[in-house]
Amino acid sequence: MKKLSLLNYLLAVLFTGIVISFTSCEDDDEDINLSPTFVSVEMSNDNLSAKVIFSEAVYANADMTGNLETSDFIISITGDSEIDAEYTLSHIAGADSAIITITSSSVFYGNEILTIKPVDEQSVFDVLGLAMLASEEGISNNLSEQTGYLHGIFITSEGIYGNNNGSINYYNPETNELICGLFEEANGNSPGDIVQCFTVIGEEGYIVVNNSNKIEVVNMRTFESIATIEVNYPRYIVGANGKAYVSAGTTEGKVHVINTESYSITETIDIGKYPENIISSGNFVYVSNQGNSWADMPDSTVSVIDVSTDQKVKNVTVGQAPTNLVKDTNGDVWVMCTGTSSIVKIDVSDNSAETPIQIGDGTDWFPRLAIGEDGTKLFFTYAYIVGYTTQDAKIFSLDISSEEINEIVNIYDKFSSYSMLYGFNVDPETNNIYILLDDMWTYSGEMFVYSSTGTELDFPDGNLGTYPAGITFN
Repeated sequence: MKKLSLLNYLLAVLFTGIVISFTSCEDDDEDINLSPTFVSVEMSNDNLSAKVIFSEAVYANADMTGNLETSDFIISITGDSEIDAEYTLSHIAGADSAIITITSSSVFYGNEILTIKPVDEQSVFDVLGLAMLASEEGISNNLSEQTGYLHGIFITSEGIYGNNNGSINYYNPETNELICGLFEEANGNSPGDIVQCFTVIGEEGYIVVNNSNKIEVVNMRTFESIATIEVNYPRYIVGANGKAYVSAGTTEGKVHVINTESYSITETIDIGKYPENIISSGNFVYVSNQGNSWADMPDSTVSVIDVSTDQKVKNVTVGQAPTNLVKDTNGDVWVMCTGTSSIVKIDVSDNSAETPIQIGDGTDWFPRLAIGEDGTKLFFTYAYIVGYTTQDAKIFSLDISSEEINEIVNIYDKFSSYSMLYGFNVDPETNNIYILLDDMWTYSGEMFVYSSTGTELDFPDGNLGTYPAGITFN
């Protein structure tokens, strides 16, 4: 009986081993016989291509030959609106990845999805000749948001009067890339005659073209023109309360209210003489009325407009020939008065002007005013000019609390015999100081950049155009 039991035991062990071995082979066969699948699809940052990764080396044919082609797949991009795109797939037989090149005129906002699926079960094969299943759900991924020119620094150049050669240049401080003539590059033509200023409202840019009597509206992601608004002698523009407000006119100054959806003028408000800068703070828009002393039409007021009613509520007397306006950390508005060489604060709680801060004797020229990073320090330029020759040029700061004035840097060494200080602003993120000079003889413009302590910083070379005058940060 013991021998029989031992024999039965040995037979049982042998049978169990055979079963285990057979089961193991079956499991191995299942692993080997898996069809190829998608692993992932990786989008490039510019949405111009996508890398498709497969689970193994793949081929177009079951005999391990052939490169995969675009026609082997169903490729699509879906989003909130219709997407117009063409696709080209590149692959080398035996590779476990492929590249899709995407050509599209659409603007991508980051919520669009690229999806790729096999056309049928005769499209993708592995080394064993096993085909990717047509029931494969495919692989998808979100496209990158196409920010385009939403962020950066814009330099506007007026151009020569009557020559229709104004321009806008774009500088990306993160990449140190300078694109000269951005509007021309995107649209194939100049924005017009005397580009006065550029302002970003939402995701649209408003280019005020003074002597062309118009405002060009561009998509900030592509910089392509999307609308043209006709305005007689426009100067500056600001967004407030879901609308746009543009200063315009000469002896009879106006502010036009623009519907930013229909790009039409809905209201026109009478203000002072020769209006210039315009800024918003709280429920009001402020417009400096510069006047024209040469034509014996002086002005010394800032008009205040209530944006809820689009009515002028007050003219605040500040000083002769007010030009630049800036808003501080408290929302109060500061005004550069070039005719009296003074800076005046308007208290927005009651729209009253405080005592002027004298920065010169009235014969000096202080043409530009800007606000610093935290809204507690003003920056302004000084230039002493005889005829068309600059004799001295400096940059100063003014603390809004102590009213202490400090010289930051003397920039006279940057001037040639016929250079004029034409543009000035301060980066609200870095406090870096940007100045624009134009040579009145050669009509060539230059940009110089300084830190808030006066150290000169690098800026790439490039043709900024003629009479570069405006610097916009966004």
